[in-house]
Order: sequence, then structure tokens, then C-alpha cells
Amino acid sequence: QKPNLVHRARCVELGAGIGLSGIAAAALGAECVLLTDCASALPLLEHNAAHNRQLLSINDSTLCAQTLEWGDEAGVDGAGRGQFDVVLGADILYHQEAPEVEMLVRTMASLLAPGGIVLLAYEWREDWDTTRAFHEQCEAYGLCHEQLSLADA
Repeated sequence: QKPNLVHRARCVELGAGIGLSGIAAAALGAECVLLTDCASALPLLEHNAAHNRQLLSINDSTLCAQTLEWGDEAGVDGAGRGQFDVVLGADILYHQEAPEVEMLVRTMASLLAPGGIVLLAYEWREDWDTTRAFHEQCEAYGLCHEQLSLADA
């Protein structure tokens, strides 16, 4: 509903899986999109990026994929510390322990450019501990957060 959030933006998708959110951002006119996930997910992610580059008639620098483990500082540097206007995440917050949530939020905060935003969508799974840890870590890393239901987004 708000394509202007990604249009001409530098975007990174964390835990991209098949890359749907990042590919959608590329289709909406993002300047560049980096799809990231763990090493075992990379072959499918690279395939989907290549296939969609052809469909969207965009180049390799506009839509690409690489491995990034949350909390890996060298990986954050390789991806582009502080270089992204938008950090995307789809269903990456679920039944995690506080240390893993901290690594996720630290990675988000480390990738964001000044004034950047995080767009995170997840299914509520009655998991108060993970959600609490996420909100506490966002506050600790200076990320303001606003929670909206899908109907309000």
C-alpha cells in the first residue's frame, strides 16, 4: 500500500528465504536490493534473484543475494554496514531466545543508514517472550518501533 517506502531506496532483506519481499521491493523500483539468508538457503535465493532480474529487466547490482548470519559483524561489513535505507524482514521473528533476538536487532541496526527504517512483518504466535525481547532490544539499539495490524498497515 505504500510503495514509496522502497522506491529508489537501498534495501536489504534478512532471512529472505525465497526472497519474495526483496523481489517485491525491486519490482516497486528500489535502487538496489540485497537478499540475505543462511548458507543453506543461498542456492535457491540466488536462483530466484537471477530469474527475477530477467523478468524485471534489471541488472545484477539491483538485485543480488549473499549469506548473512545475524550477529556476524564481518558479514554486516560485507553486506554494507550503515548503507541501507530499508531493512526488510518477513516472518523472521518466532520463538527465539533473547540472545538470538539481540543478534537480529543488532544486525538490523547495523545495516540501517541514518534515517532508515525497518519493515518487519510476522505472524503473532502467542509468544510473549520473543516479542518482549524484540521490543526491548529495539529500544536498546535506538530503534523506534510501531506495531500495526495487517489491516492498519
